[in-house]
Amino acid sequence: MSAPLHQRRSDRELAELKSRLGRIGGKVRRAIEQAAEATVARDEEQLFDVILGDHPINREIRKLDAATHEFVAVHLPAAASLRTVSSILRLNIALERIGDYAVTIGRAGVHLSSQPDAWLVERLRALAKEAVRMLDLAVRAFVEDDVDLAQRTMDIGPRIDALHDEIFARLTSGAVKLPVDELVRWLTVAGRLERVSDQARAVCQEALFVQTGSTGPKRLYRILFADAGDGLASRLAQALAEERYGRVASFKSASSRPQAAVNPRLVESGREVDTSPPRALPDLAAERFDVVIALAPEASPALGAIPFHTVRQTWPLHVEDTDLDDVLREIETRLDRLMNLLCEDATSR
Repeated sequence: MSAPLHQRRSDRELAELKSRLGRIGGKVRRAIEQAAEATVARDEEQLFDVILGDHPINREIRKLDAATHEFVAVHLPAAASLRTVSSILRLNIALERIGDYAVTIGRAGVHLSSQPDAWLVERLRALAKEAVRMLDLAVRAFVEDDVDLAQRTMDIGPRIDALHDEIFARLTSGAVKLPVDELVRWLTVAGRLERVSDQARAVCQEALFVQTGSTGPKRLYRILFADAGDGLASRLAQALAEERYGRVASFKSASSRPQAAVNPRLVESGREVDTSPPRALPDLAAERFDVVIALAPEASPALGAIPFHTVRQTWPLHVEDTDLDDVLREIETRLDRLMNLLCEDATSR
C-alpha cells in the first residue's frame, strides 16, 4: 500500500532540502580548497574571488533557511523528519561558518607579503587537503544517511589536529623568521583550516542524530598527572581519578625526575595503585593529552612547551608532611571541579 499523498509530498520536499544542503556544502568545500591553495600560491586574484564568492553562498543559505522553516509550518514534522529538519537548520549555520573561514583565509592571504618556506607550504596543503576531505565526506554522510561513513569520517579529526599542532609549534618556536603581523596571518590561515574539521565533526554528529537519535559516543578525555619524583602524588591522583571518572576519561601519571622506586606510603592509601617505578614525562605532543596537571611546582616547568590543544593546570600538593586522607580530599575537590568543567555528565561513579 502506497503512502498517503501528503506523506509522499513531505518526503519529496525533505529530500530536496537535504539535496540543497549538499550543494551548499560542495560550494563551501570548494571555497575552502580555493582559499588555501591561493594563499600558499600567493594568488591574490583567486583570494579576492573567494571573498566575493561568499555572498551568493550566503544568499543560498538564507533561502534554504526560509524553505526549511516553511516546511515545518506546512508539514508539522515529527520523529525522524523533525530530527532531519532540526539538523538541516543547525548545519546551515555550520556551513555558513565554514564559508566565513574561507573568507578569513582569503583576507589574511591577500595581506601576506612573505613567501612561505617549502615546509610550511607542504604542511598547509596537507592540512587543507585533510580538512576538505573530511568536510566532503561529512556532508555526503548526512545527505546519504550513511551512519558508517559518519563514524569513519570523525576519525580524520585527530590527524587534522596533529597537522595543525605541528604548524603552530613551528611557527611559534622561532624556527621560521617572520614579522609579527605575518606570523599572525599564517597562524590564522592554519587555525581556520583546523576549525573546518570541528564543523565537519558536527555534520557527522547530525548525521548520526538523524538516523539513531544519538550523536555518537562521548569523547574520552586524556589527562596526565605529573609530580616531581617518587610518584606519590601522581599515582594517588591517577588511582582516585580512575575510580571516580574512569568511564569518561583516561588517566596517566609520570614524574619530572623519576626515582628508582615509588614512595612506600602509596600502600597506606588503601586504594589499588600502580607500584611500579615512576615513569618519565612523555612527549606531550605525541600523546595528545587534553589536560596535563602539575602536582608540584617543580613539575610545571619540566612539562616544557604545552601543545596547542593541551591545557595545563597546577595543583600544588604538599604530600611529604601531610596525612594521605587530606591529600586525597584535596585531589578529589580539584578533580571534581575539573571534570565537571570538561563533561556535562561527569558525575563520579
